[in-house]
Amino acid sequence: MSITTRELKNGKIVYDNAFMYKGIRYKKRGFKTKGEAENWEITIKYEVNKNGSYFQPCEKRFFEVYEEFFRIQKDKMALNTISSYNTGIYHIKKNKVYKMKILDINYSILQSFFNELAKDHSKSSCEQVKKVFNATFTHAIKNGYMSFNPMQYVKINVKKNNKEKRIITNQEFIRICNYFLSDNTFEHKSIYIALCIGYYTGARISEVMALTKNDIDFEHHTISFNKRLEYRVKKEDLYTSTMKTQNSYAILPLAKPLENLLEEWLEVNPYENIVCFEDGSYPSYNYIQKHIKSASKELGIPFHFHMLRHLYATNLVKNNVNISVAKKLLRHAKVETTLDIYTHTNFSEEQKALESVFSNNFNDNYPKITPKVN
Repeated sequence: MSITTRELKNGKIVYDNAFMYKGIRYKKRGFKTKGEAENWEITIKYEVNKNGSYFQPCEKRFFEVYEEFFRIQKDKMALNTISSYNTGIYHIKKNKVYKMKILDINYSILQSFFNELAKDHSKSSCEQVKKVFNATFTHAIKNGYMSFNPMQYVKINVKKNNKEKRIITNQEFIRICNYFLSDNTFEHKSIYIALCIGYYTGARISEVMALTKNDIDFEHHTISFNKRLEYRVKKEDLYTSTMKTQNSYAILPLAKPLENLLEEWLEVNPYENIVCFEDGSYPSYNYIQKHIKSASKELGIPFHFHMLRHLYATNLVKNNVNISVAKKLLRHAKVETTLDIYTHTNFSEEQKALESVFSNNFNDNYPKITPKVN
């Protein structure tokens, strides 16, 4: 044991203990007696031998640990990740758990919190909040504030929303395109090109924004998705980064209408970036979304860029594209994701199918009244 004595200004003697154990240094000052200092060291060694680690009871509150985590990680986060964390912490701030001591937060408190949250919020909103809790508790464990994550058994029980997901029609897409073409500016034409790439490839906006001329192969009629555009908070600039998953990397066939549009656009656009300002620089996601929102409001068409991915998937379904081919075109990691689209396309289409089968034309073949079942 490495116990030392120290005299305070008031003349009192206190004991400090600092020692190494299994590669980790432990230190605590201000014990009233030598026995307390010795017992503290014995307790640590016992906990390490029993549980593999030791954490000292933490007085920090949840929001303090979250702010500590966020301050350290913020500069490494993409803009949309920061937005997700801000949304999640916004919901937590409304609850008492936000100011609770982190060691007082247990499974029961968290499960009750999520049970209430799920009554008025979507599963995606609940998942954003879950992400904040998990990140904060993981940070706390790494720093020895707590020994386990109380979120591990929490379940999010959101009632399934049977409301049909809004998908824009091909006609609505044409109206949106015409809106941007009516204003003969370089920026609006650039947004139009971005929309067309989304429509003909189902690509996400960050992937479309990162495209360069080298990604378009007119000789082999392909388009390559190999990067995405991100926002760097610390430097306040846009940069290209790697894809989130391996499945997102792909070289896909270039639809002939899109190929023609790109050939025409590259005659006007002298820069490497496909979607850009008139000086060749990247427009931000917020800039694109702001103009899309204006078009949506003026035309009365509820629309955001990611809806083009849904429309692309719907067009594949309606044209009977083989599911394995659709999976590759959509770049889904699991075929189940593609299957979900194929089985939940648009309820109105299913309704029309039933009406065509059980229409008045089939009165002779089908019973007019459903027979009773005994």
